[in-house]
Amino acid sequence: MIKKFLICGKQLYFQSKKVESFNELGNIIELVMPIQSYWAIEENMKYANYLLASGEASAEVLNVYKKIFSTCAPYAVYEKDRIWLNTKARD
Repeated sequence: MIKKFLICGKQLYFQSKKVESFNELGNIIELVMPIQSYWAIEENMKYANYLLASGEASAEVLNVYKKIFSTCAPYAVYEKDRIWLNTKARD
């Protein structure tokens, strides 16, 4: 199992440590997940960043973000974060 912090701001990315100064950037979610799930989520993040950089439609990026949120939801440490991720995955 690997412990990471998902930073949900303008872009999604992982941090190894929780830094309180990142709270103003967006939501910080603590995740504990198998390494295979981490790699799958990382690949989706790379794809979302590629879409953002290439100027793709925001709907396309949102679909990838929803997939990331739904994949991360079961691994959230806190129930409030799990609920937030599931809500974002459905919206």
